[in-house]
Amino acid sequence: MNIIITESNDITSDLVMEWLISKKTKIRRLNNEVPNSISYAISNSGNIFVVENSIPEKIWHRRGKLSTTIPINREHSLNEYLKKESDSVIKSIELDLKHSIKYVGSFLKETENYKLTQLNFAKSSGLKIPNTLVTSSKKQLLEFINKYEKVVSKDIRYPVNFSVKDETFNSSGTILIDNQVLKNLNNIFNLILIQEYIEKEHELRIFFFEEKLYPMAIFSQSNEKTKIDFRNYDLELPNRCVPVKLPKIIEQKLLDFTKKMELNTGSIDMIYSIDKEYVFLEVNPQGQLDWLSKSCNYYIERDISDFFH
Repeated sequence: MNIIITESNDITSDLVMEWLISKKTKIRRLNNEVPNSISYAISNSGNIFVVENSIPEKIWHRRGKLSTTIPINREHSLNEYLKKESDSVIKSIELDLKHSIKYVGSFLKETENYKLTQLNFAKSSGLKIPNTLVTSSKKQLLEFINKYEKVVSKDIRYPVNFSVKDETFNSSGTILIDNQVLKNLNNIFNLILIQEYIEKEHELRIFFFEEKLYPMAIFSQSNEKTKIDFRNYDLELPNRCVPVKLPKIIEQKLLDFTKKMELNTGSIDMIYSIDKEYVFLEVNPQGQLDWLSKSCNYYIERDISDFFH
C-alpha cells in the first residue's frame, strides 16, 4: 500500500491525489487530524510496521505527522504526555523506515529544523551565506552592526506568538535593525539572531523532491512592502514570479546540502544579489509548493504522483 501523510486542508495533497486517481494508483491518505491504528514490531528476524492494517511500500510525508493520539478532553496535561509518547514512537519508526522503504518527507526533520545547523551545512557545501550572529550581548551586537551598512533580524527557530493581558504579539518576519531598537536594549538580553543585509536583485524559492530542483525567481525589490522579505505579501500588487534556471555548480551545491541535511524534499530560500552571487538563507523541510508549481507551470504534483509508480 502507498501512503500519503498530510493534513485535511492541504491543497497540494488534494492535487496529487487527483493525479493518482486519474492514474488509478492505489493510495491511502492519512490526515493528521484523525488518529490512526498502527503497530510496530521489533524482533531479531526484522522489524514490521503496520498502519491501518497494511504494510506500507512507499510513503510521501507531506505535512504534519502520523497521528496516533486520542485526546482526553478532561485532562489537558495527560494529552500533552500522550502526544510526547506518540512523537517519540513516530520519530523512531520514521528513522527505521527510511532504511527499508521509499520514504520522502519527514516529521522528524520538521521538528528538529534549526537555522544555525542549516547555515553551517550550506557553508560546508560551498554555498555563500550571510554573515550571521546569535548573541545576548549588546557589546557583541554593536561590534557586528558596525561592520555592515545594514543588518536584519529574524526568528531563530519559532515565529513569535504570545499574549500579554489583552495584547497579542506576532513576528514581523525579517526586519531592519535601527537605532531605536538598539536604544531600548539592555547590556544583556535574550538571544537574538542578526545577519548582514544583502542587497538583492531578486529572491529565489527552490522546491526539491528527491534530486529534482524546481527554482522560481521572485521579483520583490520593486515593492517597498516586500523589499526586505517577500513573505510580507502584498496581495493587491503581488510580486512577479517566474521559472529560472540555476547554474549547474549551484544545483550541485544545493543537492550536496540536502544530502548533508538528510532531506529529500523541502523548500529552499536564496538571494540573487546585486553582486551576482547566489546566497543561501534557509530551508523548510515541509515547504509549500502549490504557489510555485502554478506560477512556473512546473506541474510538480504530477511529478510527485510518479513517485508512487
